[in-house]
Amino acid sequence: MTLRNGHSIIDYPITEQDCSIDNPYLEKIQRLIGRLKSENTPDLSSALLEYRPELIAKYAFSIPVIEVLERIAGHSPLVEVGAGTGYWAMCLSEVGAEIDAFDLQPPDENSPYEWHDANYWFSDTWFAVEEGDESVAARYPERSLFLSWPMPESPMAYNALKYYRKAGGHAVIYIGDGRSSGDEAFHNELLSLTIVENRRIWSWPGIEERLIIGRW
Repeated sequence: MTLRNGHSIIDYPITEQDCSIDNPYLEKIQRLIGRLKSENTPDLSSALLEYRPELIAKYAFSIPVIEVLERIAGHSPLVEVGAGTGYWAMCLSEVGAEIDAFDLQPPDENSPYEWHDANYWFSDTWFAVEEGDESVAARYPERSLFLSWPMPESPMAYNALKYYRKAGGHAVIYIGDGRSSGDEAFHNELLSLTIVENRRIWSWPGIEERLIIGRW
């Protein structure tokens, strides 16, 4: 499938292929957009963004669409570090990717009485996300390393790259932007990759989200 240059999810032309997998995040977004349009909402982007915190907590920062999922799945098997709810791992598995997903604090492992130790961003789990920090990347050098919206100003993503590369890892897939995910060291390390793909993908309004695929 040819990957189109993305922009606001408001303009995304949903396809039959999108409907071939279970993707309630995209479905929810499409329903919201349809309702807001039917109500003649004057500022559609701002109105949609009001739902972003709630939907991030339930699903993920980034909204999966079939063309991006299939492109990433083409680099399977995968290991995802910082998987959050596991929503992307679930969708990737639905398009045929083999993926193991890890997070330092998988949402389903938090007792409701331990709110102070809970995953700050996410409240649901969609896939079998195992507990593990960035060092788990070193256990899977034969897989492609997948990082989607790592925590801002956190060394996690940079450390994952270091562990992975030292173990002989060869391929990195990153989704996010250049400002609000990872830290400066991480984005500098991305520059050491031979870039296979770097393009804007469909995202929340006003966010220049990119898919970057590179190799050492």
